[in-house]
Amino acid sequence: MKYFLFLITIIITAIILWGMNRGFDISDEGFYLLHYQDSYYAPFDIHLFYKIVKWVFGFVDLTIINLRVIRLILIFLSGTIFTIGLMEWTKDKRVSVTNMNNASVFLFILLGCLISYGMFPQSLSYDSMNSFIFITSAGLFFYAMRDYDNQNKIRYFIPFFIIGFLLSLQVFIKVPSFLLLFVSYIVLILLMRGFSPGYKVLLLLILFSGFAAGLILYNYFVENILISYNGFRSAQFIVQSLDSGYKYSDLFINILRASWQIGILIIISLILSGLFFILRRAFRTSGNKFLSG
Repeated sequence: MKYFLFLITIIITAIILWGMNRGFDISDEGFYLLHYQDSYYAPFDIHLFYKIVKWVFGFVDLTIINLRVIRLILIFLSGTIFTIGLMEWTKDKRVSVTNMNNASVFLFILLGCLISYGMFPQSLSYDSMNSFIFITSAGLFFYAMRDYDNQNKIRYFIPFFIIGFLLSLQVFIKVPSFLLLFVSYIVLILLMRGFSPGYKVLLLLILFSGFAAGLILYNYFVENILISYNGFRSAQFIVQSLDSGYKYSDLFINILRASWQIGILIIISLILSGLFFILRRAFRTSGNKFLSG
């Protein structure tokens, strides 16, 4: 299994590297690339992710090739952090989710991360940055929760502070994803066993401290938060006033449509699973009768 996963990973990575300086998506990728130009200016903009990219990677010339390289590096980095966190978490005596070794787990997770190349543009976008924050924060959470009964609980502080910092950046990348992750981590902290209510409050304060630190750094080094907010609200008002499919009513309709599709998939999966177990039981019964003569 390990060598098969390694071969598939090498092939996919080679294809991505081969296409690094080939092709150009004039729609989404061209739109993203426009944001990274020094001459780009918009009085209001619904996309703010590029400001964070220019702040973090400002030492690099943000050409299309460099943006594609940065995205690939972030995928490998997030996959590595998630693998380390997951494998440390599974060392707990009460957790056993896989019999694969660390290399196989890493390759399997990395392949899952590379699937995004089949859906999104090659260069760095808000979707790829959103995925990086989601995978990295999940890995940090797993890492913090390793050895659940360990009494040295101060080691939880750094991972949760970093998670809070990443969530603060996600506010300016994709608000719905931020709300989902932020609420999820709060609920997970409140449901943690083996911690007193006071210590849970302390962990929440650490999470909020990282979040506040990220907002302060954004406000100081990137842009005044009020300016970003007002620009976002203006752009949101214009977009929602058009027939763009981004109204709240459209969101509700899309949720209903997705729920219906998911329900159909669940029903089909249950039917196929039932048929599989019926056929397996039938073949097993007929085989036993045949062997018994």
